[in-house]
Amino acid sequence: MQMQTAVKNCFLLLALSGIMASCSKKSNGTTKKGESSVTGWKYNDKTQGNFNVPKPKDVKTAPGLVFVQGGTFMMGQTQEDVMQDWNNVPKRMTVNSFFIDRTEIANVHYREFLYWHENVFPDQPTITNPLLPDSLVWRSELSYNEPYVEYYFRHPTFNYYPVVGVNWKQAERFCEWRTDRVNELELMKTGFLDPKTQISKEMKGSGQDNFNYKSYLMGEYQAKPGPKVSGGKSPLKDAQGKPRKIVKFEDGILYGVYRLPTEAEWEYASYGFIGQNPQKKFNQKKRGEEVHANKQMYPWKNDGFDNLRYTNRGANQGAFLANFKRGTGDYMGVAGGLNDNGSYTTDVNDYAPNSFGLYNMAGNVNEWVFDVFRPIRSDIGDMAGIRGNDFKVVDMSKGQGNLRDSLGRIMMTRQSDSVLRNRRNYQHAYAVNFLDGDSLSGANYGYGITTLVSDKSRVYKGGSWNDQAYWLSPGARRFLEEDQASSTIGFRCAMDHVGAPEGTSIKNKSATGSLQQAEMIVGIDLDDNTESLVKVQVNNKFYSPIDLASFILKELKNRAEHILKTPVSKAVITVPAYFNDAQRQATRDAGKLAGLDVLRIINEPTAASLAYGIGIDSTQEKTIAVYDLGGGTFDVSILKITNGIFEVLSTNGDTYLGGDDFDKLIVDYWILQNKLDRKVIEENKTLSQTLRLKAEEAKRYLSYNENFNAVIDDIKLDITKNEFEELIEPLVVKTITCCKQAVADSNIDISEIEMVVMVGGSTRVPFVKNTVKNYFKNDINDAINPDEVVALGAAIQADILAGNNKDFLLLDITPLSLGLETMGGLMDVLIPRNSKIPNKASRQYTTQKDGQSSMRISVYQGERDLVKDNRKLAEFNLTGIPGMPAGLPKVEVSFLINADGILTVSAKELRSGVEQSVEIKPQYGISDADVEKMLLDSIENAKQDIANRALIEAQTEAEQILNVTEKFLQKNTTIISQQELLVTAQVMQALQLSLTLNDKNLIHTKIEELNEITRPFAERAMDAAVSNALSGKSIL
Repeated sequence: MQMQTAVKNCFLLLALSGIMASCSKKSNGTTKKGESSVTGWKYNDKTQGNFNVPKPKDVKTAPGLVFVQGGTFMMGQTQEDVMQDWNNVPKRMTVNSFFIDRTEIANVHYREFLYWHENVFPDQPTITNPLLPDSLVWRSELSYNEPYVEYYFRHPTFNYYPVVGVNWKQAERFCEWRTDRVNELELMKTGFLDPKTQISKEMKGSGQDNFNYKSYLMGEYQAKPGPKVSGGKSPLKDAQGKPRKIVKFEDGILYGVYRLPTEAEWEYASYGFIGQNPQKKFNQKKRGEEVHANKQMYPWKNDGFDNLRYTNRGANQGAFLANFKRGTGDYMGVAGGLNDNGSYTTDVNDYAPNSFGLYNMAGNVNEWVFDVFRPIRSDIGDMAGIRGNDFKVVDMSKGQGNLRDSLGRIMMTRQSDSVLRNRRNYQHAYAVNFLDGDSLSGANYGYGITTLVSDKSRVYKGGSWNDQAYWLSPGARRFLEEDQASSTIGFRCAMDHVGAPEGTSIKNKSATGSLQQAEMIVGIDLDDNTESLVKVQVNNKFYSPIDLASFILKELKNRAEHILKTPVSKAVITVPAYFNDAQRQATRDAGKLAGLDVLRIINEPTAASLAYGIGIDSTQEKTIAVYDLGGGTFDVSILKITNGIFEVLSTNGDTYLGGDDFDKLIVDYWILQNKLDRKVIEENKTLSQTLRLKAEEAKRYLSYNENFNAVIDDIKLDITKNEFEELIEPLVVKTITCCKQAVADSNIDISEIEMVVMVGGSTRVPFVKNTVKNYFKNDINDAINPDEVVALGAAIQADILAGNNKDFLLLDITPLSLGLETMGGLMDVLIPRNSKIPNKASRQYTTQKDGQSSMRISVYQGERDLVKDNRKLAEFNLTGIPGMPAGLPKVEVSFLINADGILTVSAKELRSGVEQSVEIKPQYGISDADVEKMLLDSIENAKQDIANRALIEAQTEAEQILNVTEKFLQKNTTIISQQELLVTAQVMQALQLSLTLNDKNLIHTKIEELNEITRPFAERAMDAAVSNALSGKSIL
């Protein structure tokens, strides 16, 4: 019988489900869950009309896009340049949150666009020819550029170079096509379109009858659902409660519309101000944004200077930050010592991304934006401003069923001015040619009373490979007719974001492995199974912290490869000292999923010590304290280093105390000092944000000065160094209390601590330094940048593992992970690969069924998630387990590897003392080539392995909940009505059915539905238990 991890008894499990449901309830216009607050009618209830109201959810991030949180900034040329036309007058502008492409659209993407049209509209050159890019833009009267004419767009070597020769109209058409293809694929994935039929029909010349996003939503496109939905298994229901086969926009399944970014969006995204200001504290739901102090000419802030090269020390020092023309006859990408291995243009992923993760927002190619070329007017809207719209509506002249044009798109027609006269928000349908500077308006912008530009003139932004540095400013703007193209102009797409401006995210560090310290920001649902990983629900998908961490690691891997110009396949990852085995294994899994071979997981205090050279010398013996005060967390660790081995004697801390709390105290001080209304401040988000940014500025300033003075909106912001230190003293004392407890837990005297290492940006505050120094009565080590010290230590550890440090003796390690089989055929790792030898690890398991008297222990070696893909080492049975209900026996399995590499596996039932063991030599019969192949397989199959594990864990969880619920119902029939039993049986049946469909997200959804149904039962059972316990007793 296979093992499973410990299962709570049925009463506790159901009670926890109820508690989680209660805690996560939000105010969303309903008096209670699923009921209208204005009519009292229930939502999603077929007995009351079945008005379907999905859970509030954030907008999904569509393929290729990056989320950009909106904000307010100074749009336009904030620094006048004599080399440029002064045509973008500065104006304060607010931009809503939106999505934008990570890179420019590349040649291969545009060829995909053409390929689809050639197959859907065969032999229709009137449709396909107008979409072709103009390759002749490369031709020059006095230069030989014919190779670019012939090869640039179609040759594979230029696949991921930005497409050029595309006019504004073609770029818009690409965005429309991309909207259709992305949503078509989503409908196929969710079963609302049959993939086989859909792809076959379209790629064989469907012509007008191709899938179109708007046509589908308006019922003009006849879709054939996939087998599951056609078979009545749709998750959507109609008014009668029957499965619905058509998706509505309200269901939240479809993505939004791709489009060109507005000029304001492009400019805001280019600057990336958010990376230069203090980040939000997670429980405040706020982010940094542009402030008046941010004045820069380029899309980067480089050590406080608007320069064109990296100034930080390191391998990239002196390298240019964009692809542009340095001077006459000196192109960045073609030849010379600064050659970037590109052509005139270069790969869309070249050069470093900005703070939003966007590449080449300056240089490489200019980019089309949505706006018509007009100067900014003083009366233009300062929220999502744009220079003129065209008011269009659906053309209904041919009646329902005939709304599509020859391309399959919904036909639109311009609304007449006479109809618009009754509107207060619109006066003229065609506002592209609004009076911005002609003789009628009388406006004068310094270069004449007319714009001298046609209504077809569209704006393009950013410098190109053929521009010199002064054109790289995001504020610079030029124009070209919408039907013309250039060898220097490409584009990227954008998409609207609606709802919470911060989007969806979660503080992930302490959530890796458990829910205990996960902090919700906005718009997400957390699902907790207490024993399993927290799951974050985004739309209809569930993500574990492993998934989320893997996205971060993958991006870091990409950035490292971009900077190093070489593949990165191995990594050393640091974690807090208090991380448990589950959290460390989760970190390893995230690395594997990101395509990394995680050589070692080391504690952050250990890494900080290595950065200071502590522990490198194997003869050195030291006892040190690592004081880590970051922006939002604090922890202290006491370490003993002997013969190069770091032993964590104790750790303590406060995961909700950091430098952000210092900022908050300063803001509170200013509010009291100026007798401001706190509620008014909190409601005024702009002022609140500005105060917080000024508070951080004051905190930093007071590290080197005695007084800080500033004025914002007539509010005097004054604070002295002494006042600041008095404010933060209670918080700093709290950290010292943690230090005292850590010293006490380590069973050593404080005098034995020889060194104190400072980690985290908040340790720069002099008062913190002095307080720590006085407590430990020892000098502190803060010579290395406290923000980088842990990363530097990890790099040193990686250098040691790579064998570059010949003075360091590497201990023997386990080449492959060792673990055993658990329920569902999963591999549960007890000793990860690269663990030092000798080593010991233990873990407790329990039985799966009532009265189970034996347990099979199967030992495996390997890196895959399923045991069938790993190497079996041994198997034995633990017999004589006393008959007890499932979940009560405690079986401790121990792995012990001695110095000779011999593995002893023992299993002991702790209640009865029954014990069994076996001795194995894991390395016997396996060659280095076999080990290398197993490692390679684990990385290549990481994504599928993680998916398989997630599915099996979901199925296991569902089976456990079904068993527990069934027992609970049998024991508590007196407190549950017949109607409730019937409804519960139906939900349990639906959960049972979901197990056969191999859909992890569907299983989790059905588990949630069962938890919601059974929540009241747990409350009643608890009330009944309390009543019985107090029956016949009096309370004094």
